[in-house]
Amino acid sequence: MASTSTQLPNPDSTKVMGIKADHTDYQIVLAVKVIIRNSKNKILILSAKKDDYYKLPGGGVDVGEDHQTAVQREVMKEAKCMIEVVGDCIAAVEEYGGHLHQISYCYCAELVADTGVMALTDHEVVEGLEHVWVSVERALEMMKGCWPLTKLGKSIRERDIFLLEASQNGKSSSSGTGSDV
Repeated sequence: MASTSTQLPNPDSTKVMGIKADHTDYQIVLAVKVIIRNSKNKILILSAKKDDYYKLPGGGVDVGEDHQTAVQREVMKEAKCMIEVVGDCIAAVEEYGGHLHQISYCYCAELVADTGVMALTDHEVVEGLEHVWVSVERALEMMKGCWPLTKLGKSIRERDIFLLEASQNGKSSSSGTGSDV
């Protein structure tokens, strides 16, 4: 079991989005994102059809919850996948907007089992959320090639492209041919 440290990774793997305003009381929200690889070296991304963007699985960390538990809970909820987290946090994004300061920690994981059945919230159903397994290269192409319709979608796109690219720094990217199979 990985330790899933909450310490921010090195500065090259950390990004700040938005502007931190002086004299603002921010509500701090912790979130986890995960890059899941299956046995074919494909990663799982979620498609939000309604707003035209792709994102990594993950979500909020509940009060008192460790990152390991949060990652596994969110992946089970969004994609009905069982995973094993591998290593510590590989990248992080701090986002400032309004009175919100969200810190998203990104982890890598290996797929243990995929039921293929999603358990989505009403909001996720309205978004048209679906999941797809693709190579890292194809995931980046898909993320960069979409143009979200909302400010939230644009923020998610920017954050997850950064996290996925940061995960590849110092590593060889997936060894696949770019095929989506």
